[in-house]
Amino acid sequence: MSKILKSLQIVTQSFTGTPTTGTGVVFASGSRVYFENTAGIPQPLGGPGYIRVLEYTGSAVGSGVTQSYTWTKPTNIRYIQVICVGGGGGGGGGVLRAQSIQLSGGAGGGGGAIVWGLFDRTDLTQDSYAISVGAGGAGGAGRITVAAGGTGANGGYTTFGGTLVSASGGSGGIGGSTGTNAGGAGGSGINSRPGPVFTIPGTLGGATAVAANTAPLSMFSTPLTVGGCAGGGGGAGRNNAGVDVTALTGSSGFEWNTLKLNNSVLGGTGSNNLVTTAVLLQFTSSIFTTTYGLGGGGNGGSGSIVGGIVTSQRGGNAGLYGAGGGGASPQQGSGPTPPSQPGGSGSSGLCIVVEYY
Repeated sequence: MSKILKSLQIVTQSFTGTPTTGTGVVFASGSRVYFENTAGIPQPLGGPGYIRVLEYTGSAVGSGVTQSYTWTKPTNIRYIQVICVGGGGGGGGGVLRAQSIQLSGGAGGGGGAIVWGLFDRTDLTQDSYAISVGAGGAGGAGRITVAAGGTGANGGYTTFGGTLVSASGGSGGIGGSTGTNAGGAGGSGINSRPGPVFTIPGTLGGATAVAANTAPLSMFSTPLTVGGCAGGGGGAGRNNAGVDVTALTGSSGFEWNTLKLNNSVLGGTGSNNLVTTAVLLQFTSSIFTTTYGLGGGGNGGSGSIVGGIVTSQRGGNAGLYGAGGGGASPQQGSGPTPPSQPGGSGSSGLCIVVEYY
């Protein structure tokens, strides 16, 4: 059985002449793994037979900056596995209205898509490939004059080699208004490459309504039903009977047998690395731990009533990586003060390249 080493090197093939019987020890030296028998004679296992994991992260939440990198093909590479995660969409901003009846909160932003690609060295005809890690979408604007809240921006695409591997970002959530708003759509499998077979669409953002909210799904509801990157929660609202509608928390995650709960504080920032990247890699039968993972969705703003006046709370930002921001709750007033609050920003995407030697 292959053993995972701290240097992320594992045996992938046996060297001719390796003893099939007897006892000894296995140790790593440089880029190779060796077997030393009871006579003290070391023999190499593999030639060199190891892997290397490269991780390319995006920009800080709310920066809107796309990060660019270059991957250079090593001369002795056998094949590579590429995982791209699109950026999350921003949550919808809060509505500002003079009346307090029937006001919806901003909808949550959708999570980015997750896309895989596997390429033999003969497929890699270029010496290097550009990597672009999409930014998370900015949250929709709050208002200083009577108006619906701004719609959150879409998350950016994360790509390897242009369209060789391309993961679409989640859609921004609709801003708060006097009607019913659906949550932002998750990153599309149809618009990704090499999908849709190797694509998991992002999770929907939380819908917001004047009567009831629809919660976003968990990222991994079961090992067989995958929802993609987390959506943000919808902001609180108020129905036409003047009854407050509770805000939603962003998506949680499911790591096979363990539910990874997101931050439960309404208006709070989503959890970082909620689902480790090891879970992503299990879909391709490569099981090893990496530094970065998927984040939880930002939580919707809860809102409150002070002296009969509805007050706005900002939507929570998404956790790193690939998650959608939360929607903001409404504000009662006539402007320019007090203003409604903006939605939370989505988080950037992520790209992982696994090199096999």
